[in-house]
Amino acid sequence: MSAKRMIVILSLLGLSVSPAMTQVRIDAALKAVPEKYEGSCPAVIKFSGKIVVSRACNLSYRFVRSDGAKSQTYELFFKEPGDQPVEDEWRLNGDFSGWVAIEVLSPGNVFSNKANFTVKCRRSLTASPIPLKPDLVIESVRVEKVSQEPADTTPVRMKLKMTVSVKNVSGISTANSLTNEGTQRACGGSFKVNLEGMDYPSGTYRQLTSWGVQALEGGQSRTLTYEEWLPWGASRKYRTTADFLDWIAESREGNNSGSAGYGIR
Repeated sequence: MSAKRMIVILSLLGLSVSPAMTQVRIDAALKAVPEKYEGSCPAVIKFSGKIVVSRACNLSYRFVRSDGAKSQTYELFFKEPGDQPVEDEWRLNGDFSGWVAIEVLSPGNVFSNKANFTVKCRRSLTASPIPLKPDLVIESVRVEKVSQEPADTTPVRMKLKMTVSVKNVSGISTANSLTNEGTQRACGGSFKVNLEGMDYPSGTYRQLTSWGVQALEGGQSRTLTYEEWLPWGASRKYRTTADFLDWIAESREGNNSGSAGYGIR
């Protein structure tokens, strides 16, 4: 028997219907700003949209592009029916026509409209060449339980280990592209990576630690680790941000974060 038919029968019998039995309805919409660009390049096209749900749920989504690229997976937490804003951007160095869309991965699989745009660059013979810059990304975030106490009876606490990989996906060293703040604070292209944690689902993020990372050459990466003890069975969510003090001038500034969780269903 289908879930929809079961809900109708329960309603006729005067019985309550559990929220878990009602399928969440999801809508997503996205718009390019501007839709048509003509001017000097590189051009940055921003995408603004929203995701609407019919009931409380945890939702994961990503952005997909006309060139086949896909963003990292993001999460939204809805405590009640409603909508939440989402945004992305695409930096282009030449003439281009394309689109970006929202893909909801769970619950269900929903696509927004395609936010179409066009870019037409005006070229000048006297224009200065555009300097290349580094591009820092959080390549991966992994959380695992590595220990528990006591080990031979019912445990009362556990140790979690976070492993974070940060990478410079550009071909330019971070030492060659410092902001004004970085010129004063960074040592030879070094930067900081921040780690935050929260009790899931009702907590708020607080800083756990920050790592100092030496200059990364183009294509180079670093692996960072952190461990903490928590009560047995706790659920945690972690968020990490590369160059959170903005010492490095990057070609893209909106792709520096990553997240992961433990005990989250």
